[in-house]
Amino acid sequence: MHVLLIEPNTVLAASYVAALEAAQHTVVHARTAQQAVMAADKKAPELVILELQMARHNGIEFLYEFKSYVEWQHIPVVVLTVLPPAELKKLTVLGRELGVSAVLGKSTSSLADLCAVVETVSSHNL
Repeated sequence: MHVLLIEPNTVLAASYVAALEAAQHTVVHARTAQQAVMAADKKAPELVILELQMARHNGIEFLYEFKSYVEWQHIPVVVLTVLPPAELKKLTVLGRELGVSAVLGKSTSSLADLCAVVETVSSHNL
């Protein structure tokens, strides 16, 4: 599966990329929303993993822009964020509206959790 990872922290991104590639996925890493849109233009991802806390354009703004393109509306999104658990609960309605398949908190999720969610989401979208 071709995954677009949007993560501003390069150290965390390297860990996520290594785990996803070990699980046989190809991964393109973008640090900003603008880089992510340009990467998706080059090759449409089959899945997006998104941090909501980013400089300039946050993850919600990115989702609205990303999902405004008809050809990307079907692409599932997994949110992997530093937001506290109480804030994550508020994303449920917005998540359905914007095609978010799963929400993971960085403080409560392991690399194995991330890989398991990616596998689950990818198997539902075959």
